[in-house]
Amino acid sequence: MQPRSLLNRLTGPAARRHVIRWGVTLVVVGLVLWFAGGTVKKGWQQLSDADLVIHWPWVAVSAVLYLVGLAPQAFFWRMTLARLGEHPPMFAIIRAYYLGHLGKYVPGKALVAVLRTGVLVQTGCNMRRAVVSVFVETLLFMATGGALAAALLVVSGDGPSSYIWLSAGLALLVGVPATPPVARRLARRIIAKQPPASSDSLAAAPATDPVSGITWSLTAAGVLCSTLAWGVLGLSLWAAVRAVSDIPVSPIAQLALWIESVTLPVVAGFLSLIPGGLMVRDVLQVELLTPTLPADVALVVAAAWRLISVASEGTLCAILEASRLYRSTRPTSNDTP
Repeated sequence: MQPRSLLNRLTGPAARRHVIRWGVTLVVVGLVLWFAGGTVKKGWQQLSDADLVIHWPWVAVSAVLYLVGLAPQAFFWRMTLARLGEHPPMFAIIRAYYLGHLGKYVPGKALVAVLRTGVLVQTGCNMRRAVVSVFVETLLFMATGGALAAALLVVSGDGPSSYIWLSAGLALLVGVPATPPVARRLARRIIAKQPPASSDSLAAAPATDPVSGITWSLTAAGVLCSTLAWGVLGLSLWAAVRAVSDIPVSPIAQLALWIESVTLPVVAGFLSLIPGGLMVRDVLQVELLTPTLPADVALVVAAAWRLISVASEGTLCAILEASRLYRSTRPTSNDTP
């Protein structure tokens, strides 16, 4: 009986699900490493070809500001999940959010939602509601970025008028689906595809609209968090300029330039569906920086900031994964004799 029981445990449905899950995880990690590795290689090659001295303390400042700049969006994502009735642990939200950023280096960017949702489902979250929350957060973040770029370009006059129209068009393109009436309609279609609940669970829980929490107040909170995030990301780009050049630049007086040079390139790169917005993001960033920086320096800054962003995301994800493994292997009170 004992050998057969052991055999059933090794070959049963639970074991197969475990193998499939690890197989999918390895494939996902392999894809991320493959495409993100290409991004790192390209950025490093551009830096290697340039004759410059790298100021490593400023590299560290840029990396920290980049990760801190994304934090308001992780907080807003938590708010969105709560409005949808999901309350995963904060550690899982942070881990899922930053891990999801690695998915943008895979073509199509769908892996962003897959990585984030996969982490939350393991904590007991409803998969479809988690997917809805990812799209609400991402679209609002990008819409705010496009709107910020358009407004700042109008006020500062840093770029050509075509960039103003481009920014406004991108904001409108991703902003309309993020408005509560449209977002609720789309969310209902996604959630309605899930299997119907059992009669017992229906009797136990009152029938409520799962997307009623997607309101204008949530949108306002998202715009506020997104604006703060884009501002700090702009400062991260400023620190990257300090890291690769000795040109005097101001973090505050030129803040509009730094935010413009982050928002429009990132939003356009996101909508291009190219892994990491490669070339799209870089070209726009160089164009926006060139009036202030020499063209060769602007190119190096774009390459450096890309490399810093990928390296900081990868490092933080490695730390979070190591922390998760440590927490999972740490003995609990039930394990003590």
